[in-house]
Amino acid sequence: MKRLNWRIAVTVVAVAYWLSLGVGILQFLAVHGRVPIVTTLSQSYLERNYMPNRVQFLFAEPSYIGMHLFGVLMPLHWLTRRKDIAVLALVYAAGAAAMGVGVRILIDTVIALALWLVVIINFHRIRNVILAVIGVGAVGAAGGAVMLTNARVQSMLTHGFVNGDFSALARLFRALAPIEAWLADIPHFLFGFGAGNLRAAIERGYQPAYDLLKARGDNPGGNGEIRLIATPPNDNYIFSMSAYIDFITEFGVMMFVALIAVLLVHITLNHAWSKMTVCWLLLLAYLYFQFEGYAFYALWLFIWAVGAGVVAGSGSRNDAE
Repeated sequence: MKRLNWRIAVTVVAVAYWLSLGVGILQFLAVHGRVPIVTTLSQSYLERNYMPNRVQFLFAEPSYIGMHLFGVLMPLHWLTRRKDIAVLALVYAAGAAAMGVGVRILIDTVIALALWLVVIINFHRIRNVILAVIGVGAVGAAGGAVMLTNARVQSMLTHGFVNGDFSALARLFRALAPIEAWLADIPHFLFGFGAGNLRAAIERGYQPAYDLLKARGDNPGGNGEIRLIATPPNDNYIFSMSAYIDFITEFGVMMFVALIAVLLVHITLNHAWSKMTVCWLLLLAYLYFQFEGYAFYALWLFIWAVGAGVVAGSGSRNDAE
């Protein structure tokens, strides 16, 4: 890694994301019937295709756009101070929101922007604090206004957060089933069901989770995704949509605590504690809460940056600016 040309590597990443944004714009036009050939190409070459119903850029799951923008691009901006990377992340987020990709990108953007401002702003000056509050407030208000025009949000406001959104109920169930399996089997909660055995945990917790939702007045039986979880077509359908749920289910809460401890020790031994490090950690903690792929490179980028000395400790320019 010491021979890696850092600038060229980041440029390649930026070009790839600009390319995916361009594809997303073409998909948006295709969704509205302007470029039908894009739909044909997406259906032919994308293994997991959402066209012509939804813009997905070049991602297997469009709900995880925030993971790329704020788990990869924003930290790269912090590390390199390249303004073009910040512009890319912000333009991508604004474009995704404008194209109606989903509600989650709006929430991700507000949270990420708040942490980004904490990193780059010197809060010893009251003027900077006021500008930061105004900036986050403006983005939050704009995001809220866009959300209120979203059909899914309107449905949730009318019918409740869970029953008002098909996807939200299914996500809740995917988390509840393994948790119910934990509660019924403390040894497995402590030490895990084993790598790749999430399906076993979901099978054990399926009925208790189903009964719990039904007791709350929800309608899990009317959710096609929940019904499919009972008899999944393949193992690719088995996931929790949270790295914490996945990891604890497979390896146990003891290993999870050990992993957190090792990560904190790694930062300490490399003298990498700073305002940026804390904000980066908080951002990762939020993003992985709703993303099950702990093999995704956002976490490993952080670990590498700390170990390679790319992240400087307090007293560096990251804290001085």
